[in-house]
Amino acid sequence: MTIWRMAIAAAQGHANYAEISERHVIAQGWPELGDLSCLYRACRAGWLTWDQAEKILTDIALLADHAGYDPNVQRFNNAFQQILFKIQPNDIVIAYEGITPVGIGQVCACMVYAFDRYGVLGVLPAQFGKSTFEYAHCLYPVNWVGWNDLNGFVVAHGEQAIPPAGGAYGPIGIDERHDSVNRIWHHWNNYSEEHPDDFCQEMLVLCEERQAALAKRDCVTELSYWRSLSMLAALNKALKLKMQVILHGPPGTGKTFLAKQFVTEHWKLPADRWEIVQFHPAYNYEDFVRGVQVSTNRQGQVEYHTVNRVFAELCSRAANDPGNDYVLIIDEINRANLAAVLGELIYALEYRGEPVRTPYKVIDGFYLQVPKNLYIIGTMNTADRSVGHIDYAVRRRFAFLPVLPNREVIQQVVAKDNGLRASAEQLYHAVAVLFTGDDNQRKLTGDFFADDVQPGHTYFLAQSCDALLTTFVYQVLPLLHEYVKDGVLQSGATLTLGGLGIPLGQPMQPLALENQLRARLLCFAPNAQQAGGQADGAAPAPNPAGVDDEPEDGGE
Repeated sequence: MTIWRMAIAAAQGHANYAEISERHVIAQGWPELGDLSCLYRACRAGWLTWDQAEKILTDIALLADHAGYDPNVQRFNNAFQQILFKIQPNDIVIAYEGITPVGIGQVCACMVYAFDRYGVLGVLPAQFGKSTFEYAHCLYPVNWVGWNDLNGFVVAHGEQAIPPAGGAYGPIGIDERHDSVNRIWHHWNNYSEEHPDDFCQEMLVLCEERQAALAKRDCVTELSYWRSLSMLAALNKALKLKMQVILHGPPGTGKTFLAKQFVTEHWKLPADRWEIVQFHPAYNYEDFVRGVQVSTNRQGQVEYHTVNRVFAELCSRAANDPGNDYVLIIDEINRANLAAVLGELIYALEYRGEPVRTPYKVIDGFYLQVPKNLYIIGTMNTADRSVGHIDYAVRRRFAFLPVLPNREVIQQVVAKDNGLRASAEQLYHAVAVLFTGDDNQRKLTGDFFADDVQPGHTYFLAQSCDALLTTFVYQVLPLLHEYVKDGVLQSGATLTLGGLGIPLGQPMQPLALENQLRARLLCFAPNAQQAGGQADGAAPAPNPAGVDDEPEDGGE
């Protein structure tokens, strides 16, 4: 058990001891960060390290347009490290206003994080003349006692009062006054014995209700969204600058998922303000912009009509609603002849708002213009050599953002239990060294870059050991086999795992490989244990958003 020292802002309009005490919480500010319940759950369960959580917090703060949340980044990080990871049930906290200790409390055995901006813990902001609580990030409940009450008890028992000793170390810090810590514990224990307080017992039901609600909460989407914040911020910046962006990278890096996540979770567009289409070699201008539609009238006669297709139709909707943003996602954008599909739109995309003449006349006439509130996000598989490259005229109209393999995603979202995460990383590493290992391990030929072809992390995001093994044997290994045939990997390339060598240039026997790999993966070991443990009462680690048993990019 630890004694903490917490600074409370005494200024008008901020939290004070009376407010913290009445709310029965340890609390910190920065309400613009939003509800961090899922982040708390992930940290306490061991799904995230502090370094990973710190990066997420920083991204959240920056994306909330609150970059000036605190000029002292160290104080900000320190506060949330204690809340998310370190403060434990039965710890003691001393609250200071300036250098004056004003209260001391003990964290109850049932402890939970709550985003208490609106009074969800039963104390309304209006009771303190506020519309919301600024100090919204709370650990609850805490049994607070006034510092003077404790010292009065100490003096009444013939001992000297506990000295104030200089205030707190930033928002929250461990009390390192070794000569005082034992004395504080001694007096607190005596006070607790003589002043039995049913507070924690009374709050137990509400605390358990909040814990149960957190366990049921769908943290999958939130964790995945937070993990992608840096990329989403870059995508947001590029879109606002260029209006059309292509997310490019090798198969299995979640490009399509990232595009949809940006639209639905970051920009929060309703379904009627975005569309998704997938290009393919047979896709043409008449499918995408405008074309002729054949129909039969009531007399059975064939009629021909020129109609708007998905792009022109979305342009029309966006033009009629200039106050809102619209997005078109083009999946596999490089699989079609892009210059032919776009036609005169190559000009219209650069000169937004200017009408261009099309070959087809619809109700509005021959002309079409691309409004400034319509944005385009394309995805491009850089390993797909069966299609032509995007020509320079088209390329100049788009910003390009790489989406690359990232081992950290596996570390963040795959469950630890039964060695599943360790096995996923084991397989990921065995593949990665073929592309980025040292001279002896790397088998990539000189005509290719690893960033264009290395299989991505989504192949290794599975809910179970069986799903992980199946994806690896029936998707990853065949892809590597094709890489050898196409000259991406050297003809003698061999994947090595736990003493097993798999020649990638030779025909494979999936059932035999399944049995061989099953004997070497940690998650299939008879006594596989949780790697690093899981917090008591924590729900199983979530299935990462957008991941079933296949990579998000559809097994590119």
